[in-house]
Amino acid sequence: MSSCSTILIADDMELNRCLLKNVFETEYKIIEAADGQEALDILRQRDDICLLLLDLIMPKKGGYAVLQEMVNEGISDKTPVIVVTASSRISDEIQALEMGASDIIILPFHPQVLKQRAQNVINAQARFKKVTLQKEKYKQRAQKDLLTGLYNKVSVQSLIEEKLKDYPNVVHTLFVIDLDNFKRINDTCGHAVGDQALQAFSRLLSQVFEEADLVGRIGGDEFVALVSNVIGESSVTAKASQIIARFAQHSFTEQFPTITSSIGMAMYPQDGQTYEALYCNADKALYSAKKSGKNGYVMFGQSIPKMALNRVKNPEALIDAMEDAVYVTDVATYEMIYANKAIDDMVGYTIRGKGEKCYKILHGLDAPCEWCDVTKLSLNHFYARICNVHSGNDTFNCLVRGKLINWNGTLAHMEVASTFDKLLPKDKAINI
Repeated sequence: MSSCSTILIADDMELNRCLLKNVFETEYKIIEAADGQEALDILRQRDDICLLLLDLIMPKKGGYAVLQEMVNEGISDKTPVIVVTASSRISDEIQALEMGASDIIILPFHPQVLKQRAQNVINAQARFKKVTLQKEKYKQRAQKDLLTGLYNKVSVQSLIEEKLKDYPNVVHTLFVIDLDNFKRINDTCGHAVGDQALQAFSRLLSQVFEEADLVGRIGGDEFVALVSNVIGESSVTAKASQIIARFAQHSFTEQFPTITSSIGMAMYPQDGQTYEALYCNADKALYSAKKSGKNGYVMFGQSIPKMALNRVKNPEALIDAMEDAVYVTDVATYEMIYANKAIDDMVGYTIRGKGEKCYKILHGLDAPCEWCDVTKLSLNHFYARICNVHSGNDTFNCLVRGKLINWNGTLAHMEVASTFDKLLPKDKAINI
């Protein structure tokens, strides 16, 4: 039962219980207890008791002992007490009030006076509960991000700091999560679509993380989450992989059918023992994931990101969403499997010949070149190098990262190229 509609009468004298019952039974359900211990057992089992009428002198456990245990167990916060006693000693009244009684009735009582005083106590408790619920509601509203419903920046940081302080002997992991190319989404599709993406991503985070985990949006497209009682690194990397793979399968707009995410992680206590230290290191790991092609996760202290490309249903859309220039070729035949728009922008023309030899399309050669060599590549690691890409009379200095991937069941060679300085005159370019 959940509505407060019941009065509990605790008195060892049956006559007194009967007199009290006659006053209230037309408006309330009445439960009787013949001693203090029985009254406490009832209070612990039920949440519909709106008032306890308590005698002070009873066998097994007296009224003062009942008041003390109600305070100790927090029962007095939700169930008010009126002491009904034959004692007229002022010291008894003072002691009962000091121990949490809301009012005292001295026997013999006038039924109407007792009824009104009891109603006053019940009404006061109802008002207190209403105010408490409103305060809690306002507190929760103040803690939440209005757009996503997750904790906001101030509240999630405070809650994480509190969790680290309260549980210093367990392993925690802080996730810093960021949507890839989010500014382009807002600029191209408008903030309404960007807000929809943030809301969809927030719903995914709420599904992936547990209720005990702390998840918040700390600004823009950046989120944090704290997972506690971590058993091993594999458990949190599996969660990161799940976030990346599941969100990449969402469909949004025609311009951005796929939106990807990157994640940096740091573990307590080895990577930091405060929120600030953990965030700083997780953010560094996130930066590494971003610089290494995005759509991946990095644990602090590891330089190689774990990519989710071979786990998504639509890798072409994923590549198109990346700002870096990306192309994929067949390891055995050197045929171009896919190239994104950033490659077209870098070389200055649209690559139409997907299916033709990569060395022909990208370098104008008639035979495999040094970039076709995959002997240094693997499925688990990127091989990075600096090279020049020529476009007309200009040259891009580029950081190129290559690795092997599983492309729809085919072993493929993926190259990710990022420009890291301004366009240089061709005659000043340094060939490396």
